[in-house]
Amino acid sequence: MINFLWLETAGSSGPTLFYILAFVPLLTFLLNNNLLKYAYLIIGINVPGLLLIEAYFPGIITYYPSEIQRVLDILMVCLIFIIFEIPLIIYIKNLVINQRNEALHSERIKTSYVTHLSHEIRTPMNAILGFAELLEQDDLEMAERKEYINIINDNGHTLLNLLNNIINIAKIEEDSTKVSLSKFSPDSLLERIRASLSFKASNGVDFKILNKPEESVMIHSDIVLLYQILSNITFNALKFTLQGHVYLNYTIIGDSIKFTVEDTGLGICQSKHDRLFNQFEQDSDNKLVNFNGSGLGLTISKNLSHLLKGKLYFESEKDKGTSFHLEIPVDYKLTK
Repeated sequence: MINFLWLETAGSSGPTLFYILAFVPLLTFLLNNNLLKYAYLIIGINVPGLLLIEAYFPGIITYYPSEIQRVLDILMVCLIFIIFEIPLIIYIKNLVINQRNEALHSERIKTSYVTHLSHEIRTPMNAILGFAELLEQDDLEMAERKEYINIINDNGHTLLNLLNNIINIAKIEEDSTKVSLSKFSPDSLLERIRASLSFKASNGVDFKILNKPEESVMIHSDIVLLYQILSNITFNALKFTLQGHVYLNYTIIGDSIKFTVEDTGLGICQSKHDRLFNQFEQDSDNKLVNFNGSGLGLTISKNLSHLLKGKLYFESEKDKGTSFHLEIPVDYKLTK
């Protein structure tokens, strides 16, 4: 096409050279790197060859009958360049700028997250090591010894929960979390969660499972993923509830089962509702020192709920409490 236009439209004095200049940015955007280097090679050899042919064999070039027609053709190429090429170049420029900003933002988040995780891991580790050393004292009373053991146990569970969250978020980002189905009772699942997290309940907090349905139910889902979701939510409820209650419950709604974790804790600020499930997002308005966390638990729970074909949502009012709801199918069916 280039050769034909070159020979039929006045060679280098016609619009063909402008066509080539307009065509190169389009090629740069449309072709992958392997094809692009061949295109540049062909153009880089072809255009100098045409210039040499024009220099030594000017008779084979067809010239315009008038200068006006030649100028009009060149103006047409410039118009095409303005309409198509310039917006494309602007789009690419903005795309590159946005990608650079996203990369910088991601890098800042990762750096902040690593620093934050180092603190979150170091805090329970210091507590475990410190109180383990205190247990070596021979003159400790039994009440003090039990208190130190409870503190070690509490910080050990906190550290384990943090490490599990790190592993889970890595699996989710790599898309390596798989659903493994089995039949189980939601009653036994909730009892397991209550037993494993009872240490986290503050004095004066009523932590229990509400009345069970009259008919026993069996659900077909992934008990491990479901346990991770509900234990993350319950752990948060216990952490932010200093008095009142934390209740676990479930109800059957048609072909779905809805689990509820209700607390009378600090609640969630309205400004945080839309961003609560984002990675590393925490309720920064809660200034209490002991309410540290990785900001991953709810992100993980939201992603895992999607894997179970369910939905996770919440209702909350500041200083009055929060209710998290998880709805999943009673019978999870694999899709081919």
